[in-house]
Amino acid sequence: MPPDKITKKNNDRGNIKFSDLLKDPYKHFHRIQENLNSFSKQEKKQLTESIRERIWEEQDNSNGNKGLIVELETLLEEIDPKFRLNKKAFQIESGRKIFFQDYKQINPALDVANDKLHIIVPFPTEVPIIDRKGNILGHKMVVDNFVVTSSREIIECSESEFTKLNLIPRIPEMVLDQRWSMKSIESFISQSISVDPFEVFQDLRNVHDFYMDFGDNTGASTVNALYSILTYVFPIFSTIPYLRFTGTKGAAKSKEIAIHENTDFNALNAVQFSPASMFRTIQDTRGTMLIDEAETYGTKSAGGETKEALSQIVNSGFQAQGKVPRIETIGNRRVRVNFSTYSPKIIGGISEVTETLRDRSFEILLVKTLDRKKSSRSVRSTDKKWQKLRDSLYLLAMNHWNEIRDIAENSEIENRLGLIGREWDKAKPLLVIARFLERYNSSEGKKVIDELWEFLEQQREKEEELQVDSFDYSVIDSLEELVDKELQNVLPDSRNKAVVKVQLLELSMKIATLEGKDVERLNKKAYGKVIKDKILKMGLGANFKRGKGNLTYFESDQSRVRAAKERYLHANSQDVSNLSNPSNLSNFSNLSNPQDEVTENNSDSLSNLSNLLSNLSNLLSNPSETSHKTEENGNLVTEVTQVTQNKDGVLVLNCVSSR
Repeated sequence: MPPDKITKKNNDRGNIKFSDLLKDPYKHFHRIQENLNSFSKQEKKQLTESIRERIWEEQDNSNGNKGLIVELETLLEEIDPKFRLNKKAFQIESGRKIFFQDYKQINPALDVANDKLHIIVPFPTEVPIIDRKGNILGHKMVVDNFVVTSSREIIECSESEFTKLNLIPRIPEMVLDQRWSMKSIESFISQSISVDPFEVFQDLRNVHDFYMDFGDNTGASTVNALYSILTYVFPIFSTIPYLRFTGTKGAAKSKEIAIHENTDFNALNAVQFSPASMFRTIQDTRGTMLIDEAETYGTKSAGGETKEALSQIVNSGFQAQGKVPRIETIGNRRVRVNFSTYSPKIIGGISEVTETLRDRSFEILLVKTLDRKKSSRSVRSTDKKWQKLRDSLYLLAMNHWNEIRDIAENSEIENRLGLIGREWDKAKPLLVIARFLERYNSSEGKKVIDELWEFLEQQREKEEELQVDSFDYSVIDSLEELVDKELQNVLPDSRNKAVVKVQLLELSMKIATLEGKDVERLNKKAYGKVIKDKILKMGLGANFKRGKGNLTYFESDQSRVRAAKERYLHANSQDVSNLSNPSNLSNFSNLSNPQDEVTENNSDSLSNLSNLLSNLSNLLSNPSETSHKTEENGNLVTEVTQVTQNKDGVLVLNCVSSR
């Protein structure tokens, strides 16, 4: 037991100096324990450091007093409940200690940890001026990074402070720019000031509409405003989409990017940084990366380290775990360091971009405006409205981040278009922000959600237009034709489950022709390997084996083709889903009452139509086109049937018979 067991008579600090308590906290264990409430915050901090040092001394001593360590650990936790010294330390042969303890890394520039949002803000602070002999000559003012939390705390941005919270921080190597005004921070810390989220959104949208002409881009200003809000809370999500502005010269792409530079979280222009510093800057600031005039990105004419750096950052920074390894010099050693690249990114340019970038971004096509007022308006960073907007965005994030996280994790987000995979990953963060805003203005919030879905539908239509000319389309379309050809010998009722064998060479040549290749000069063996790899990766076939004539065959079926269409060509299976309900067959205007139309000339056609309707479930499962051959009075009759949907959403069955 600690030596200073005391009685009620001396249950106070008495005449003992605080410096004596610091020198030997174990000796004065009970006096410290009984008088915890009498110590100031600064004194508790000093006691904590003193106790930790004493514990480490005992742990380093092979004959250390284990009872003393346990007692001091208990006292330490009473002084500072936030701090938990792990008691399961294990000393390895080198003398270093390892701890069997879970930990969390934090990027204090913008991150969530211990159920708080953390944001780095630079503050002016006073530091002593010390001469060579250690004498304090005076003080000076410097600017240094501190961390503001959503719990209205300000903590020093240092490893020691975060260690107390069981957090391992990525401390920035530079002092960040001040983008949140001191007046707003002071009001937030002292007065618990807040903002109306929907009003912040409206102010952002109005700014975009004031400067920009978005033409036929439905919901473009809405999407830009939602994205600006997203940049302040994006660590909540596992993925973040990019915004990409395209258009001819003079379409105001740079102006739109300038708006984001003045509103978005820690926005930074890529042209200001060398490739080497680009990785570190993104990690240190978690800022919105702006890439204007991105013609060099992903093009053959682009060369050097800049192109490679941008490519790595854009390709990996879409996901929360995105990182790029770099070789850095630390001391006298060259070591591999992983830099986080996860951050919002906004890109502007004229030329086409890589498929990878297109896959991660929403495209907004800008046109040269005819509105002279808008064309004459310049974005000036000195305008006071930008600071006001940023202050509002900081307050929105600090006061509502947990509400947005709750919607993202626990609410079912409507998926009107049946988006899957990367499409859903891109759309969900914006849909969550829109759903959050709806809570603060129900009627207008619903309109925001509707506008966002219109925008997403436009994005899908653009992507489908590109997919028509894509290699994926060529592979799927060619295979579908061959599968349908093989199924002609299978009864209609059995086609859904039938597995057919497809010749790889025949498929490869069909795709090559569709792709415009010179089939005569094509290396068929090499091209066949490419097609085989594509078939396997897209899940279109399996069981590749040698067959007749030493040719390769594989197995496929209609269900594989339909699934690939939905995955890669955005085919919407919901277009024909209503037909599963027999009551919806009334939509077929030509079939309202077939008996009323019977004549000598068309009775055979109606008979054939009746046969087709009996196999309707099979027909609807493959809505593109189905053909069926039968023999009638010695003649071969071919029936071709199509299910389509007109612009009003009415499903139409078209049948053509030929002899």
